[in-house]
Amino acid sequence: MSQFRRAFFLWLMATSICARSAIPQYISPQYTAKAKFLANSPEFVEWPEATFKSPSSSLLICVYGDFSFGTTLAVMIGGTSAHGHRKEVKWIRKEQDLPGCQVLFISHSVAKHYAKVLEVVKSSATLTIGEDGDFLKAGGMVSLDMASSTLIFDVNLDAVHGGQLRLSSQLLSLARHIIQRSEPTRS
Repeated sequence: MSQFRRAFFLWLMATSICARSAIPQYISPQYTAKAKFLANSPEFVEWPEATFKSPSSSLLICVYGDFSFGTTLAVMIGGTSAHGHRKEVKWIRKEQDLPGCQVLFISHSVAKHYAKVLEVVKSSATLTIGEDGDFLKAGGMVSLDMASSTLIFDVNLDAVHGGQLRLSSQLLSLARHIIQRSEPTRS
């Protein structure tokens, strides 16, 4: 990926937070970058029409497991919206509370339970985002990582399509790897 494209992506992700107040506690650059990705990713996703109960329903960005970015994510999305829906952060403690999230960050602290957690949200049009390569192997959609001091990500396109979601071509063009095991049939 060219440096220009990476710089453009980072600029795009940062535009919604440039006017925000200072983050109250120290957060590592790694988790600040991950929080920015989570805060801005809804702009690049199309959900099925029936995902939201009403036009005024909030778009829930949920965090399951340890959240090393503290309240940074909530500060970043405060007062913002995507696709006409106000973004909200919700910290999830119980698996039964997972359905209803449009974006779900699953921390590596619950890596042993990836398959079980992903099964709970499998039919709920939820963009699932994790932190390691095993996450994609378990059926997760996006895996975040750091290379030097740059956020990189991989996409499991089969999982995205299985969740009836569409990711924008701009986002996909910035992915380090796109995994797609099923090949479309050719006429």
